[in-house]
Amino acid sequence: MIASDSDLKVVQRQLDRVECALAALKRDVLPKSAEWFALMADAYCEEISRLRVEIDEYTGAFALAELQSDIVVRLEGDGVRLGEAPGSLIDRAIRSVRNGVGRIGKAFEQFHAPPTTTGPSPAWNAALYDPPVIAVATGSIRIRFGTPTISPLFAEQDEKNYRAVLDLFSAGLLAASEGDATRLKQICSSPAVRDSALDAVGALISLAAGSVKRVTLAGRRLAPISGGAVCLTAESRARLDAVRSRVPAEEKRVTLRGVIREVDLDAKTFDLRERPGDSPAQKCRYHDTYEEQVVSSLARPVMVTGVETKPEKGKARFLVEEIQVIEE
Repeated sequence: MIASDSDLKVVQRQLDRVECALAALKRDVLPKSAEWFALMADAYCEEISRLRVEIDEYTGAFALAELQSDIVVRLEGDGVRLGEAPGSLIDRAIRSVRNGVGRIGKAFEQFHAPPTTTGPSPAWNAALYDPPVIAVATGSIRIRFGTPTISPLFAEQDEKNYRAVLDLFSAGLLAASEGDATRLKQICSSPAVRDSALDAVGALISLAAGSVKRVTLAGRRLAPISGGAVCLTAESRARLDAVRSRVPAEEKRVTLRGVIREVDLDAKTFDLRERPGDSPAQKCRYHDTYEEQVVSSLARPVMVTGVETKPEKGKARFLVEEIQVIEE
């Protein structure tokens, strides 16, 4: 592995020599015998690929590509690289991500998302929550996913929903990695949606078997929640099961009336005041997909529906699922 700029120069010289040798083979052998050229050139091509991976790792070319991708999946282990791993493994990894994001998206649209201007449909969601594969790279197997192509028919809310679904995916990864679903519960009140995120992660953990020792996920859309790359191993299954088995605090879906005051855009909270009777003000949290609606409803009477969580100690928490302005 390259550890310094001087190492980089050494490897670059090695690469230059191997590429010149391969070019010589092409010039001298290929015109005479394609069979002999294929036989002799194979080792040179493998060495060129290996050296380029080392160079790209050190120079940051791989890091840049991953920063430009929504989701990156790296499969790591003995013999897990392009040319050796079976195609079924790569196919399973791609399907695990795409099916997982689609599953979360379907649950999110059903239980948690604000309505879009167009209204969701199965075909619509299939397009919105199906990130395209933009590269399968060398080294350990790296699969990069980009952003779905947004047609003019997609509403701005649809794009926000897509980002929210990847936030949920990332929070599910974090739960399996750390054995703690706090972040997932903070951004989603719906048990059904949280379960869909954990199901998606469970499918990825299943890839960490046999020769695959680690499944690492990164990408620009996952980093804001996960804080960086998340590594899943066979041991992650026990942490995921532990998260599922914990008895949650008491949760119930309720509707509150009042007037929205004191919106905090950084904390994603607002105070619901001027409630009926002597009811105290309620601090409400919301996902950023609701931000525009919260701001437009400021100082207006509303009905707010969401999930109220009452922990054993401390104040009850309220996570918004729906806001309806009361027309006076």
